[in-house]
Formats: sequence, structure tokens, C-alpha cells
Amino acid sequence: GSVVGAAWAVFKHLGESGFTAIAEKIARACEEMARGLAAIDGLTVNVSPRCGVLSVAVDPSISIATLVSEVQKRGFLVGRAENPPSLHFLLDPVEDERLVSDYIDAVSDAMQAVRLGFASEAADGGHVYGA
Repeated sequence: GSVVGAAWAVFKHLGESGFTAIAEKIARACEEMARGLAAIDGLTVNVSPRCGVLSVAVDPSISIATLVSEVQKRGFLVGRAENPPSLHFLLDPVEDERLVSDYIDAVSDAMQAVRLGFASEAADGGHVYGA
């Protein structure tokens, strides 16, 4: 009840045009994120990005926990999902579009560190959705 009420109040405050503008920002950021992450060797976007939610499979030879730990060392958060084992992203409106490219660069650098053996094996890569 309270979440639905809050969503209704925000929608009423923003109006259709304000809500649409925010949704378009999220969609653009999600599409850019999907393209950038899919370009990283060892990552595959599981499904077309929708509603600001993105699921990205990681090559089975790569420890997801270690990759997540390496991304976090670079100052970014990343979620994980259990089924299928994947990286999980929930995007908010992005005001500074450089943030998306900086995030993609951090994931790319982290993946390279893991592949080259420069990352120490992580026992826990943070919260796992569905666990």
C-alpha cells in the first residue's frame, strides 16, 4: 500500500511529461550500459534492458564474487543475482552521463584484473538477489 501511494504521489507531482522525461533518462542510461557491458569480453547481456533493470551473465571461468569485489574497489556498487548467476543492475535517472561510461570502464578494468590474475579471490561478492 505505502509504495503504491508514494508512487501515485510522485506521478501526480511530476505529471505525465515529468514522469516520461525521467523514464527516458533511465532508458537511455540502461541502453548505454547494456551496449558498453556487452562489449566487454566475458560479459553477455541476458535480456534486452527494460525499465532500468539489467542482467548480465559472466563467463563461467570468471568468479562473479571476485569481479564484483574488483568493481567495488573502483568505487562502484554492483548487485548479483542467483538464477541465473549474473550481475544485476537497477538504474536510477542519470544526471551526469559520464557516470555510465565511468562505470563501464570500471567493470572493464575489473574484468581485466580478474582475467590477468591481479585480483585476489573474493569469498563474498556482496548481496545476491534470490539467495
